[in-house]
Amino acid sequence: MAPTPHQAKTAKAKLIAGGKQPKARIARYLKKTEPQLVEGAKISLLLKGIRCSDSMATVLKDMRSVQSPHSKMLLKNNVIVP
Repeated sequence: MAPTPHQAKTAKAKLIAGGKQPKARIARYLKKTEPQLVEGAKISLLLKGIRCSDSMATVLKDMRSVQSPHSKMLLKNNVIVP
């Protein structure tokens, strides 16, 4: 169970100010959420609607091929338009 945003904020402020150490649960949460040197790849979701032009479709396909394992291309083939 993660600490509440208020608990995390006050624990981080106390840690910076040199106060007492946070509880073990909050310390684990702060360690997990701190900035990392190398972060994991983000997953991108590419949406192609029915009004997408051919040039934009090729751009989406190129982006999909560049980000190959970390992207998903979704196609909307329904002709229903709001």
